[in-house]
Amino acid sequence: MLLWFITKFYSLIQALHSKDSPRQIALGFAMGTLAGWAPFNVLYSGFILFLLYMLNVNMGFGLLGVLIASILAFLLDPIAGLLGHWVLLDVPFLQPLWTFLFNLPIVPYTRFNNTVMLGSVLIALVLFVPIYFGIRFGVNRYRASWHDKVEQWRFVKWIRNSRLFLWFLHVREY
Repeated sequence: MLLWFITKFYSLIQALHSKDSPRQIALGFAMGTLAGWAPFNVLYSGFILFLLYMLNVNMGFGLLGVLIASILAFLLDPIAGLLGHWVLLDVPFLQPLWTFLFNLPIVPYTRFNNTVMLGSVLIALVLFVPIYFGIRFGVNRYRASWHDKVEQWRFVKWIRNSRLFLWFLHVREY
């Protein structure tokens, strides 16, 4: 288990040091948060994860975005429920839209009529752009000022030179 965490930490460091552009890393993380904010739904989450896989974005940061957003979404579910309730029931000009969407063949399976699901998706959409630009700024800042310092950390050097770690990476490839 500890070795698994070390490999994940190392892969994130590798992604920050890779040739992936800050745009690819930030877009991967932001798309991951789209999937992570909402409760798991095969259609919604599956579609976002499919896009994450098909687009030229960093998959490691995308999965990190799913993990972090899932943890935060659990804490924000009451707010998402209130927001979803308000949008579904208290905004009268949207009622025909909800009726139309509910009568479509596949759309009801996205559970958009669930207040927590709709509220979470709305929160994810509102936060998508700030998360994207924040992560992009952070990656640029990291590469400009922290890249060389992290390369000199004993822990990073130890991981790179550890025979056990190198063996584990080799075995994991098969």
